[in-house]
Amino acid sequence: MRTIWTSGHVKIPDTTRITLDRTFTILPAIYYWIPGRQLYKASTPVPPNGSATVKSDRDAVMWLNAFGASTHHVYLGRNKTTVADATPTSPEYQAKITSEGNVHYLTESLNPGSTYHWRVDAEIDDTTTYKGDVWSFQTE
Repeated sequence: MRTIWTSGHVKIPDTTRITLDRTFTILPAIYYWIPGRQLYKASTPVPPNGSATVKSDRDAVMWLNAFGASTHHVYLGRNKTTVADATPTSPEYQAKITSEGNVHYLTESLNPGSTYHWRVDAEIDDTTTYKGDVWSFQTE
């Protein structure tokens, strides 16, 4: 059986029979989503990236933790470049989330009709931190 891993999906290009406790036939070029698959960086933001219908009374943002990360650092702001370049000493720095935590409760209200940008960095150990993508959402 040939298996190719791509972006959280498994592609099995040939019709293949595999035997576990039953026999399954897998059709050519089908992609399967692997639920809960963790990347090397934070992923799967909530609200989803690009959302334009976020309520201004929203009180938290969430994400899927990076694989092997013990700590995540959250950044939030109105300017995409500033959030992208932010460090833990920047005003955009919001919180250090440890252990299995994947929720940041907002400390300030969101303004209606505004665009927000946010980022979650994954700290694997004292010397390895993966910078997250900058996500955005717009409030109603």
